[in-house]
Amino acid sequence: MGASDHGLGGFEAQGEREEFVAGVWEAILTDKEGAADLYAGISATAQFSLSSPALLPRVRKIGPIQPFTFLTARFLEPSPDPTEDRSELVAFVPTSDEGARAKLMRLPRQRSWGSVLEAFVRHRDRKCGFDGEGHMARRRVLVRKSKIVGLGKEANRVEAGRVLGLAAVGGRAKHYVDPDPFKGSATEVAKRLGVSRRTVFNMRRCWEMA
Repeated sequence: MGASDHGLGGFEAQGEREEFVAGVWEAILTDKEGAADLYAGISATAQFSLSSPALLPRVRKIGPIQPFTFLTARFLEPSPDPTEDRSELVAFVPTSDEGARAKLMRLPRQRSWGSVLEAFVRHRDRKCGFDGEGHMARRRVLVRKSKIVGLGKEANRVEAGRVLGLAAVGGRAKHYVDPDPFKGSATEVAKRLGVSRRTVFNMRRCWEMA
């Protein structure tokens, strides 16, 4: 059975991925707090694909760059300031280039795999517990069907969904509307939309053809 990437899929691995990830989990399970020290000098990065012109502002400071190319996103150490960036894009650095990887670790706030492992060790997994012999056991969770509420795209019906964060955005949140904006008689729709009945008929035809 291969090692699971659970929680680590967004990070690039050094060398053979399956072997590297297996080593990471073994260190977490056996060395615990000491696992972070074993990976302290390995930069935590991800591969980034420049696949859309909308992403160009993110790479403007790098200079001229070819479209549809790969870059390296270097993860930054967490900051108490929520407005601080959590990653920064740089020119592509292959995981096989040990010299370039060592230079990454000397950049400000560059996060290491050690930092990532430390977060894993300190985080208490609520999905599992441990029995008297130290074996991991999945927790039993009872969820009553009457207590399940669909949110967003998970709602069974659009009207059953809930819009979250109204207070935080000052009432500017988007609300779902009836899927048929022309429901009702032509006179009612024309009055509601402030257009003529002829315009309503034309709009209905376009809606049905879309």
